Amino acid sequence: KRMRQILQQTKKSLCFNQRLFLCLLMLFVSLSAFSAAKGQEGILYQKKGSQFSVQLERQDYKAKIGEPVSIPVHIRPNPAPAGAFYTILADTLSKPEGAKLSSLSGDQNITLKATQPGIYRVKLRINLMEKSSCAGIETKKIGDLEVALHVK
Repeated sequence: KRMRQILQQTKKSLCFNQRLFLCLLMLFVSLSAFSAAKGQEGILYQKKGSQFSVQLERQDYKAKIGEPVSIPVHIRPNPAPAGAFYTILADTLSKPEGAKLSSLSGDQNITLKATQPGIYRVKLRINLMEKSSCAGIETKKIGDLEVALHVK
């Protein structure tokens, strides 16, 4: 959306060749960022010398109606530091009208199950849960990842 806004603002003042160059440049930058994020692991949170990272094997999954699909989430370090554990939560970003998406979080994976055919877009929130100094639990966000579930 932001790229379209920039292009529309500059559209009136640029000639065709300049607009074509600008479009190609924005496409190249977008594709470079997408391919870098898709296949590489990134450091998203660092604590006391330990680096935490999350990575998906892929971003698109296929399923049948009512069939559970396990989505592995590679979280490093594995296992979690002493006295801590990871949580993976699913937020539905979009789904077919009237559809329901259930999730079951596991250790280094999450299982999703859809009730209707269509495309479900889900944001996975990965957190580190650890003991706090006041006998409570402290939550630290490690990262967010998005996946698409194609249900037939």
